[in-house]
Amino acid sequence: WRGLLLGRVNLAAGEAWLNSRPDGIALEEPLALSVLGGKFRLHELNLSLPGEGRTEPEIILRADLEAIDMELLTRAFGWPVFGGMVSGRIPGVRLDGGVIRLDGEIQVDVFDGRLQLRDLAIERPFGVLPSLAADIEFENLDLEALTQTFSFGRISGRLEGYVRDLRMLDWQPVAFDAWLGTPEQQKGSNAISRRAVSNLATIGGGSATAALTNPLLRMFGNFSYRRLGIGCRLQNYVCAIRGVSEDDVSVLLMEGAGVPKVTIRAYNRRVD
Repeated sequence: WRGLLLGRVNLAAGEAWLNSRPDGIALEEPLALSVLGGKFRLHELNLSLPGEGRTEPEIILRADLEAIDMELLTRAFGWPVFGGMVSGRIPGVRLDGGVIRLDGEIQVDVFDGRLQLRDLAIERPFGVLPSLAADIEFENLDLEALTQTFSFGRISGRLEGYVRDLRMLDWQPVAFDAWLGTPEQQKGSNAISRRAVSNLATIGGGSATAALTNPLLRMFGNFSYRRLGIGCRLQNYVCAIRGVSEDDVSVLLMEGAGVPKVTIRAYNRRVD
């Protein structure tokens, strides 16, 4: 073929050797596809059609991703545009009994750090109310690149964290345990913009937002912080918030540094 489109992604030209049989089709030889500036290498693909007790198709797939350009990928899907590379090994993907399962993990090199996707399972992917389960870990992300991409306000430093026990129903999150924070080994102070302080304080529901209207603080466009972090355990559409530390009445979301010193606490620990 001269061109092959998968949704909005062009897989370019290619050639495949297939073994066709009455109940399905299989890849005879490994297939390498040029996609989004990198390579998608398909080592195994076996499709069994419904029949002989199967009401849905069954798929077995093994593949590698090599240097997929995140900027091209995010543009293709209409997401916020950011750079980086996607690479990794997919030891196995199976569609069995209407459930897609990922064996092993997918690794994404993005924001000068690394993200790992594990234990991915999707039920009823082509049916009513599809559900998804997964665990995500990320380390050493560049906070400045991340916050500028999503227009949160500039924060310098690094970020690590996770989204564990993620459950989505009809592609909307219904449960997870998440943490986003600066690494413990990060030393010294880093910069945070007024806009980022305001957005973080809005989550906290404390006095930091009002303090920013102080005539003296209006003179400052940037502040310094020593550490920051926010966690959320979502159950029944309510987020239980945690921070880098806590006391009887609040959790600490950001510990300020320097002069003026701005510290952000969350007094409302349960957010709809």
